[in-house]
Amino acid sequence: MSNNSLYDIDIEKVVLASYIAEPSLFISSKLEAKAFFFVFHKELYQALVSLYDKDLPFETALIKKELGNKFNDKFFNDVTQHNTTINIDKYENILIEFNEKRLINAKFEELALKLRGLSIPEIKALLLQEAQNMFNVSDYDLFEMEPISEIQGEKTEYICEDWLPVPKKTVSMIVANGGVGKSWIIIQLALRHLIKNPNEKVFAWLSEDPKGLSKFRANLICNDILDDDINKFSNFMVTGSEWETFHIIEENGSLNSKLELMKAKLKDYSVILLDPLIGFYGGNENSNSQARKFMQQFTRWAARENKTILFIHHADKLGKGSRGASAIVDAVRLVYEIDIIENDNEQRKFKIGKDNYGVSDLLGTKEFERIVFPSSKNQKKKRSSKGRGRR
Repeated sequence: MSNNSLYDIDIEKVVLASYIAEPSLFISSKLEAKAFFFVFHKELYQALVSLYDKDLPFETALIKKELGNKFNDKFFNDVTQHNTTINIDKYENILIEFNEKRLINAKFEELALKLRGLSIPEIKALLLQEAQNMFNVSDYDLFEMEPISEIQGEKTEYICEDWLPVPKKTVSMIVANGGVGKSWIIIQLALRHLIKNPNEKVFAWLSEDPKGLSKFRANLICNDILDDDINKFSNFMVTGSEWETFHIIEENGSLNSKLELMKAKLKDYSVILLDPLIGFYGGNENSNSQARKFMQQFTRWAARENKTILFIHHADKLGKGSRGASAIVDAVRLVYEIDIIENDNEQRKFKIGKDNYGVSDLLGTKEFERIVFPSSKNQKKKRSSKGRGRR
């Protein structure tokens, strides 16, 4: 196997340059340092991991300090002056395949030494054992490469484009304090999407509310805002607080198998709404490394299986941003922040806090208002029991 089929230094530079220029791409990185062939690139990647875990920016001075005597001006400039890409996934896959080829090549060389002097039965037994060992090693998804000239261009697509646009095939987030009506918002989002796309399926896990309360709210929204029949929405599936906590990452930061089970169960669902994020994250909320690992699972799921995923997340105590590690917001492509409008019981003010997919251009503004609640007059008539307030 020739060396030029085992690595590509230019692709390594593209990946590293892209991470440094746009750190949010690093959140979803599926690489390890060993994926890089060039020693300086391995060390630079490891320095980025270290800086990210410390919640520090990818600035030259900090990278230089992290690398210490391993820092090389020429090699670093070669990286930072290289072309970048936002389509990082394909380039990461190329590096992963190169690394796998290097491992296989090394294994062949090792076997060539072991096979000397063995009998034919011994050779067969050894080859069979080594083959089994190789198949037990975790592998990666295969991928396709296409000439850029032959790829069909596509614009970002959204759900609920005319009400509350959320980009498809990625992870977005709504951040707000308690009491602003986050659950009401995502229920209405789901209903509006299904009115226009009745053949699609939407799943909402409203883990802080019983299913009956979500049904009550959905019925009010249908009657008083959408003028529609709740019985039409058989493709809107809901899980509530009746189920136990569904943490996919443990307190010690390790992943369990629950997300894989969720993926299998939601295979046919195009829109997935999860409220709140901490209902699914059992790790240290302030740990960037754990939060990054958690968010990676969802960003990959969204991209690879064409899912539109929306998390509901609590604001910090000051209401100035999201709670917990910065990696949580870094990983998503769109963040809506919601505020109460004084003396208005029906509307909420939406502000776009992060916008990688041009939603503000689509709407022509970064701030807007939407009707979230049915009219107070109608609510009083229909609300028949206590405990059905806004959240």
